[in-house]
Amino acid sequence: MHGLLGSRSNWNSLAKMIHRRTKRKIITVDARNHGESPHTEEMTYEAMARDVECLMDDLGINQASLVGHSMGGRAMMALALTKPKLLESLFVVDVSPLSQRTSTLLAIPKFLETMQNIHIENHNSLALARKEADRQLASVAPDPMIRSFLLTNLVIEDGAVRWRVNLNTLIRTFMPHLASFPKFTSTFDGPTYFIGGTNSDYLRREDHEGIRELFPNAEFHYVEGAGHWVHSDKPQDFLDLICPLLQGRSYIPPKPSH
Repeated sequence: MHGLLGSRSNWNSLAKMIHRRTKRKIITVDARNHGESPHTEEMTYEAMARDVECLMDDLGINQASLVGHSMGGRAMMALALTKPKLLESLFVVDVSPLSQRTSTLLAIPKFLETMQNIHIENHNSLALARKEADRQLASVAPDPMIRSFLLTNLVIEDGAVRWRVNLNTLIRTFMPHLASFPKFTSTFDGPTYFIGGTNSDYLRREDHEGIRELFPNAEFHYVEGAGHWVHSDKPQDFLDLICPLLQGRSYIPPKPSH
């Protein structure tokens, strides 16, 4: 599962490569209020965990390895802590169950409100619509990579420009329900792998001990030179790390070059 304001298309090429390497069936999902999934009033990690549980039930999957990035990682953690028997293993990409106040996290409410307030004339050209939205987003998102990511949510349907994500619900629920992880008294004792980027502040080394209170068997791996979007910043390194673990083998770090 993808992160906030992402979609399953973020994982398309990686999913194919993971399948090719591991021969495992890979299912990418759109979280509620994202991508092609329905828009709902409720937006919590518990609700997203139930969605994944229902999907597994519909597809007749008794147990799976769950992989989630950022918001998706927290949704998968919530499922692991409530329905541990559904998991063979858990992979959490660059997020923590502990409360964080990262620079990106603090900027998200501004991103959401600016997206909602953008005015774009209806276009037949998605490229022109995104160019105009990009100009209006620049004041709150100076990083062109972040703007490009946000603009993947702008679509044209029946000649009308609209956001694919449910901004009303996300604005209302982000601070109370998504910015922090809910409290759990249970633990998930299965194989758990946290994968962070060395250039990100979402998965801090000083939090490892606190994370192990919920996930006692957690292993921590960091991809050198990757930011928050570990899998897109360093796709090859990410694949080299996750594929052996998905096959039940140990990850062997590459030897440093001299």
